[in-house]
Amino acid sequence: MVSVSILRKREDFTRLRTVRPFNTDGFSLRTAPASDSMKEGRDTGCRVGITVSKYCSKKAVERNRIKRRLRRVIAQTWPELAHAGHDYVVIARVAALTMPYARLCADAQRGLKKLHAP
Repeated sequence: MVSVSILRKREDFTRLRTVRPFNTDGFSLRTAPASDSMKEGRDTGCRVGITVSKYCSKKAVERNRIKRRLRRVIAQTWPELAHAGHDYVVIARVAALTMPYARLCADAQRGLKKLHAP
C-alpha cells in the first residue's frame, strides 16, 4: 500500500507536460518517476496533483465539485495500484462533473494499470 501526498509546485506539474497521457472521458492521467531531488528525504509514497481549468466550467462551485470527486477517486483506488516514487497529474475534463462515480473509479484503475504495464 502506497501513501499518497499532494503535488503543490508548478514545476512538478510542468515536468509531466511532455509525458504521454492516458486519456478517458473524465480526465487525462500522466505519470513519471519522481526526480532525484524529490526522492531524497521523501517517504516511499507517490504524489498526485489535480488540475481543473476554467475550460471545465466557468463556475468555481462546479470546478470544486470536480476536484472533490477526483480526490475521492484517488483516495479510494490509488493506494493499491500507484507506484511508490512516482508523480501523477490528473487533468480534469468537462465530463468529470456528470460521469457516474463508478466509471471514474474504473477509469482510474484502468489508467494506472496501463501506464505501469511493461
